[in-house]
Amino acid sequence: MNWTKALALIVGAFLLAGTTSSRGDSGEMALPPGEHARNYLSGVDNTFQPWHLFVPSAAEKGEPLPLAVVLHGRGATWQAWFHATTVTDWAEAEGYFVAAPHGRGDWFYHGPGEQDVLDVMAEVEALFPIDKDRVYIMGHSMGGYGALHLAAAYPDKFASVVAMSCWAPLDRLENLRHAQPLLMHGLADDVVPPEGTGLAAGRLEELGIAHRHVPLPGRGHESSLISDSLLFIGEWLRDKERTEEPRGISLRLYTPSHGSAWWVRVLQVRTPGDLAALDAQVLDEDEVLEISTGNVARFTLRREVPGLNGVDYTVKLDGEDFALPEEDGPWLLFERERRVWTVSAAENPPGATVPNFGVASHVPKNMPQAIARTLQNRVEADAFLLPEVYAAREVLYTHWTLDVLLDLYLHPEDEIHVAELTSAEFDTLLETRDDWYPGWWDELIVSPPLPEDEDPEEAEDADAEADPEAGDDVVLEDGGQEFLRVAFPAVLAEKIAHESSPTGITVRRTLVEHVASGQLLRE
Repeated sequence: MNWTKALALIVGAFLLAGTTSSRGDSGEMALPPGEHARNYLSGVDNTFQPWHLFVPSAAEKGEPLPLAVVLHGRGATWQAWFHATTVTDWAEAEGYFVAAPHGRGDWFYHGPGEQDVLDVMAEVEALFPIDKDRVYIMGHSMGGYGALHLAAAYPDKFASVVAMSCWAPLDRLENLRHAQPLLMHGLADDVVPPEGTGLAAGRLEELGIAHRHVPLPGRGHESSLISDSLLFIGEWLRDKERTEEPRGISLRLYTPSHGSAWWVRVLQVRTPGDLAALDAQVLDEDEVLEISTGNVARFTLRREVPGLNGVDYTVKLDGEDFALPEEDGPWLLFERERRVWTVSAAENPPGATVPNFGVASHVPKNMPQAIARTLQNRVEADAFLLPEVYAAREVLYTHWTLDVLLDLYLHPEDEIHVAELTSAEFDTLLETRDDWYPGWWDELIVSPPLPEDEDPEEAEDADAEADPEAGDDVVLEDGGQEFLRVAFPAVLAEKIAHESSPTGITVRRTLVEHVASGQLLRE
């Protein structure tokens, strides 16, 4: 028996005892109004994860109330919203529960950070009656990105999303078709450029998705923006309710873990790592369910579609008409093989198909450095520069799947750029990193790595002392200089003051190929 896990379960039982319903046998509330520091046992790694809860006085009536899930920014904790904003005053006046997950800190609410948010929501629902049609997700900075990411990954869970001072997953904004986003950003923000929400708002406008974009002149990246905006946010949320059974659904996803919403589930993509798309829409006048797909191999949907219940409708899939199967079964399974779709009935929703690439014991301990080295080798560069936030610092999973891989990177679609630099230019680039490398990205990963704690300028002086005749660059016999092929993601190409060229190779595709073949796991 795993005694560590057993002890954790025993301790957890004591911590969580009596919290499975809003009122115990005595009729008293599980928790009184006010703030509560909480912990829960995570199924990801059997650790206790902290979160914070606010219970409004209105909960004493025992009626379902709205829930606001609030996500903290980078470098902050699950307590940030409670310590640095007036969210409790707002929630008390509006009658909201407020839940603040930790999300593993600076994981950008991907991987285990994402699961923490879902688990905390389940914890609140186990404690109190929640109005599931009025669950909102809100965040500032990294938390704003996390709010948009979670709303796009689970669009049927939230009535609205409020994202402040952040950037957005532009490739998946179609999923917010029913999420009624509110985007806010200070125009004087020097940490996250206001173009982040501007691009998102422009894309939502193109897609015809109802939203509100609020630029705030003179405001920077300060968290006081949250408090100053809560009354406005409250007005925005007041009439926002979850769409319970939409007649149209749009999904953009990379793996099936983010391919389920309402009555549609994507079970398999054709090319792992590439964006998959599914759009389904009921056409009333023709009794037709029109579906278009891209990069989808298998999906399922409930036979009873809103607006077509009890109707012998036709499915028009990628331009081809399909009659409903004669056999019984509440689910319809569509499978594509050799460019041909087939449909069959199923009693239960079929399971998803996700590649499993290896066990965690085979994963390098220094994952960021292994990723940088893999990307360096792929483009045959002499050096590779990688933002640390591209790679998780820890590996918490028992098995690696494609879902896990793609959840660990913020901009894995970034194209790799290369620049030809002299050795002196490369040294200068590293010496001046503070001028172009944002501090909130943490460390800059360099592959091959510099000697530990070695300053590039000191290393250059040491080389010159060892060889007094050595200059800044190696002079070749023909009078030229030695050049280094330096590579980096496109996001760095926008910062570095050196001309670079795109390679046509993306971070995402490289990582998918190397993990699928086992190469990254053997690095």
